Amino acid sequence: MGLFGSKKKNTGYFGDEILDQDEQFTEEASGTEKPAEENKVVDDAIDDSYEDEITKSGDDLFLEVQNKILSDINNEENALFLKVRKKEPGFTRNEYLAKIKKQCEDEGLTETQTEDILESVDKMLWGFGIIDNLIADPDISDIRLIDENNIRIKKRGKRYGTKLKFVDYKSYIQFIDHITMRNQTNMSISNAAQVFTDKDSCKTDILRFSLVSQNLNTNGHPTLLIRKIPKQKKTFEKLLADNFATPEQVEFLKKRWKEGHSILICGPNGSGKTTLTNAILDYTPHDKSCDVIQESEELYCDSHPEMLFRKIVQARNESAVKYDLRDVTRLALMESFDIIVIGEIKGNEAAQLGQATYTGSQAMTTVHSNSAPEALEKIIDYAMDAQQNMTREHFAKQIQSLDTIVFVKDYHIAQITINNGWNKKEQDFDLRDVTDAVNKGQQVSDNGDVIDVPQAQAEGI
Repeated sequence: MGLFGSKKKNTGYFGDEILDQDEQFTEEASGTEKPAEENKVVDDAIDDSYEDEITKSGDDLFLEVQNKILSDINNEENALFLKVRKKEPGFTRNEYLAKIKKQCEDEGLTETQTEDILESVDKMLWGFGIIDNLIADPDISDIRLIDENNIRIKKRGKRYGTKLKFVDYKSYIQFIDHITMRNQTNMSISNAAQVFTDKDSCKTDILRFSLVSQNLNTNGHPTLLIRKIPKQKKTFEKLLADNFATPEQVEFLKKRWKEGHSILICGPNGSGKTTLTNAILDYTPHDKSCDVIQESEELYCDSHPEMLFRKIVQARNESAVKYDLRDVTRLALMESFDIIVIGEIKGNEAAQLGQATYTGSQAMTTVHSNSAPEALEKIIDYAMDAQQNMTREHFAKQIQSLDTIVFVKDYHIAQITINNGWNKKEQDFDLRDVTDAVNKGQQVSDNGDVIDVPQAQAEGI
């Protein structure tokens, strides 16, 4: 057996086993199991679309030819995966698939059977094998491989199981080796946990991989999380259609950003923080320079004349060369950008962000948190870890210009808060929740006061 190999009749393309049809999905986002009749809806929504892909002919000749081609691909002496990655002569996609097509026709397979095998080989060598359809599904944002029998997804913000399996542990490891080899990395002891990005393998999405080897996982298996970032970003128009935000919220955030206010977007993991940041970037004034700093290539904007995008460089394959978020943020401060955007605050770079906002730069960033106040406290904690000789008040004063805080949850803007700065007497931030006022379409001043219409007109708001 190989990467997806199996001789079982009830397997999908090159061996993704199918669980019994009456086995139900469990929705874990709420921590409760759905009733069977509700699960059937989830079942249909996720897996029926793959039914045509994973139900192949059981004809003996078909299986014989399929297994012969599979054996050739998985034969380590042939090193086909390496030849594909190196793009050796004769191993371009079109050339190799033409060879497989002729082999199938010479063996006497029908046109349908030949197309089935061609599709499988294509997915195996140039795609993502048994998870190829998950990669292609626009509603799936995350795919997590836990072991050969457990592939999980996040679809429209909810987590589900799938009916897909690798044939065995060996085929699972071969798949992960193929992914790492294609991205010029490996699973050595020195690279037991790593993040890397693939911009080329998928037409519709940038793929961010988070790989943790069996050296760290107690289950003895490497785990792989694949985060999909659409190459065509979700604009505010799309977010409105998805009920991510209300029209009033969108207009409020556009106005704040254009006027030079700094924005902190916070929320749980997978709540839509990066998606919202990407949408706001499109409304950056063209008379301002902007540096976007990120760990993975998730943020982008093609319409701004002076918006630069930079990413960290991780030490790989025994190399000591690296540039982390702190290094790249420090570089941005030296280059006098009007706006500095950090994709996500998760460590020492918080101190550089504070320095940037304190010296007058407009900023936008995201952080994981369960509320607006917690988001500010988390940034302070990160900054204090970086500069332990400084006080909490020192960093609180530095980041007080992050005056617009957006809390997102379950792929929806749940709260908008105005930060009026650090109150030295109270030793806390002066925060005002303006969510209701914004949702009602009321005019809100810079400090969060609701302004009546005549007053707003008089002040030109």
